[in-house]
Amino acid sequence: MDEPTAESDTKSSRLMLDIFRKVVDLKDITVVMTSQNPLVEGFADEIYDFIDGKLADSNEAANY
Repeated sequence: MDEPTAESDTKSSRLMLDIFRKVVDLKDITVVMTSQNPLVEGFADEIYDFIDGKLADSNEAANY
């Protein structure tokens, strides 16, 4: 899923992310999404960063 909150205000984004989180927990499924919205981090189990088009390790991402 690419940028599901891109065109949403903060309230709508939180609602959408809360729904995703509930579905993931209830159905034991995985959702993969890309986003530049910092709200997403609070709902995610894991976060992967890309720097210059490549998957960054945690040290590289922390220093970016």
